[in-house]
Amino acid sequence: MSRPGDGDGAPPVGGRELRVHGVAGTPPESMLGLRAVLDGSPGGAACVRRPGPDEITLWDPPRIDPRLQAWSWSSLTSGRWYQAFYLLLLPFMIANLAGWMLPAGRPDSPGGPAPYRDLRLRWATLVVRLVGLLVTLVFVVSVQIVLADLVVWQWLYRRLDRPVGIAGIGTAATAGVFLLLIVLTRIRPRPATATGRQPQPFPWSLVEASRERRAQWRAPRDPVGAGFLVREQWLLWNSGAINVALRRLHLTAGLATIALLAALPVGRAAPSDLRSWTLVLGLLAWASVLGLLAWIGLRRGPGVQGRPATDTGDPGLRLPFFLVRWATWPLAAAAVVLAALLPLGWSPGIVRRWGSLPALRGTAVWVTAAVVLGVLVLYVLCRPLRSGRRAVNPAAMLLIAASAGAAFGAGLISRAAGLVGGLGSFTPAVDQYVGWLAVGVTTDLAVLVPFAAVRWWWLSRDGGRAVGVHRLTGGGSWLTAVIGVTGVALGVAGGIGFLVRGGMPPVDTLPSWFALTVLVLLLGPPLVVACVLAASRVRNLVLVVLAAAIVAAGGVAAVLSGRGFTLLGIALPPSTFAEFCLDVAVVLPTAAVLARIYAGLTDVGARRGVGVLWDVGTFWPRWFHPLAPPTYSDRAVPELDRRITTELEGPGATLLLAPHSQGSIIAAAAVLLHEQPREGLALLTYGSPWQHLYAEFFPAQVHPVATDTIRHRLSGPNGQRWINLHRATDPIGGEIDGVEQAVPLDDPCGRKHSDYWVEDEYGEAAARLRAMLAGDPARDGQPPARSDAPEPAGTG
Repeated sequence: MSRPGDGDGAPPVGGRELRVHGVAGTPPESMLGLRAVLDGSPGGAACVRRPGPDEITLWDPPRIDPRLQAWSWSSLTSGRWYQAFYLLLLPFMIANLAGWMLPAGRPDSPGGPAPYRDLRLRWATLVVRLVGLLVTLVFVVSVQIVLADLVVWQWLYRRLDRPVGIAGIGTAATAGVFLLLIVLTRIRPRPATATGRQPQPFPWSLVEASRERRAQWRAPRDPVGAGFLVREQWLLWNSGAINVALRRLHLTAGLATIALLAALPVGRAAPSDLRSWTLVLGLLAWASVLGLLAWIGLRRGPGVQGRPATDTGDPGLRLPFFLVRWATWPLAAAAVVLAALLPLGWSPGIVRRWGSLPALRGTAVWVTAAVVLGVLVLYVLCRPLRSGRRAVNPAAMLLIAASAGAAFGAGLISRAAGLVGGLGSFTPAVDQYVGWLAVGVTTDLAVLVPFAAVRWWWLSRDGGRAVGVHRLTGGGSWLTAVIGVTGVALGVAGGIGFLVRGGMPPVDTLPSWFALTVLVLLLGPPLVVACVLAASRVRNLVLVVLAAAIVAAGGVAAVLSGRGFTLLGIALPPSTFAEFCLDVAVVLPTAAVLARIYAGLTDVGARRGVGVLWDVGTFWPRWFHPLAPPTYSDRAVPELDRRITTELEGPGATLLLAPHSQGSIIAAAAVLLHEQPREGLALLTYGSPWQHLYAEFFPAQVHPVATDTIRHRLSGPNGQRWINLHRATDPIGGEIDGVEQAVPLDDPCGRKHSDYWVEDEYGEAAARLRAMLAGDPARDGQPPARSDAPEPAGTG
């Protein structure tokens, strides 16, 4: 974490101004006022715009303001090369966020009692973790289909006629890839040392230092329903034991699944004793996972109010945590070893008839059915807790997590099948599940896209397109509700069709009217929006419509004639509805993810772009899915709190904390970390998603009680020391009820979410807060003045 401008001695008159960036890691030099003046920029220097690749720029030096500092935390989410692989963990991150969206109970007032884990919350937590376990199994099964089935069984054995015993390599390789995934989730940068050396990445090892391992297991407890931003926040940053326990349970379940899928299809072709031991060990491992998850999740646990961070935890969970550590994963590991040895006893004459490994062909269907059932149960559990569409958020996010993992896995399966089949005349067997998954995801998008387009148009009627986007993101629960309802409906319909037909027929059996409806709903709204946007630029609607009609007619003609071309194995344009769904929902997203990972390995800018996901998605600890990317807030929040405390040391010391976007969430958590008012501290937030997004999706953590608590801790004899700036065109930030400066800033330059500090209102609000900290009666209680004077060109 870098802190430019750090000085020695007492702060200058007026106190420090500490700026904290938001998502994507705004460079500290930008926050400190390094400005670019564009020669010949149209419209004068009032509006900031980014220089083009062929423009000549003149860079001004930083402002000489000893009060100004920049606090940067972006290296925690995008500073290391291995963080490019975090895209593989995206489904797990979404599943973890689903648990934090549970509308759990919360304190009724800042001084109220700590909430308890009621029975409904405990059951909802258990269901979220079970569905999250299924999301992990989606990854395991996808890798096993690619390695064990397509590569080893269908290609090496059946195509190249290798010995049948080679099939065990697929089981071992799948377990190895899964272990590498576990290692990826455990790599974290070390904190900077006192000598100023840069933090080093955590070593590539499955064994932690003994001291850190003991600390992780010091307080076994399930902190869900006990730790909040507004109360007992120390639990958020000091509850590593639950993450370690869940990670071992996921490891056990993944290895047990690999072993069971390798042993089930063996039948009479394997020695009975070896097969029986494999099945027994795998089933025992799975039973222990389910039992321990229920034991940990359903226990109410003791209260934690007033206990220090060194608390020993819940004594009733010491036994299950001990069993998780020593008794579960060895069973699964032994089962995998036996499963890898099974093919050595297979008879080639018996197994030669297998086109693919039988156990893998129907696994995806049953995992899908279990996910849909879990989503339905979760919605029933969440609905009575809080009325409204927010109750749909956890279930919908779990469905999105499973769909994202399944789509990425299906993309790997289809590309691997194409590669194996392209090595000769051999055609590998690929289950029909991939095609039906693509149809389901595409249909869900076909419902979501027109709904979002119509809702955006409705919200834009009295404010313009940018205002419509701001209002659309502020009511994002509508979009997740549509995804959840449509996805569950498709899953139930698909399950009924599977039972009625006795299997999964080809995708081409879909009626033509269904395919046409999906195409019109999916492609129609984007085409209309593109025509509207293009017409606003070229000022000729007739030409735009004519061009769109020509493009659409050309695409239809190409599809009907079967003419087109192939790009990276993708048919463009697709000749059938099944190919269209496969390209939209599976192939193209998979190619985009792989390309982004490759770019992020060497390009810091590409990692920073992907890091936006981790800036938002990894703020919360991994209490629900342990394979999400590591959280950064357990370092960022305490370190920012220590920085604030350091700046406020000494009589009369003051600090103006000025966080942007996601930085305002970190700053709010740092303010809430102390139960007493912070004298000498003022808060200037801008572009903050505190109420606009976080209160919408995390109602148990961000709510009016939390906002009032911050206001109370920033109140003094001179008034409330918290001002919030926002724009009506900002899709991320918004107003905060009860906080001053609720009038949206004008946005004639189209800055939207960026460059707040170049606005006149920012300087005026900062000056007013400094005056309040200094106790200037001439400025106390006066609202910041509005000014339309142009600001010199700069960058945020």
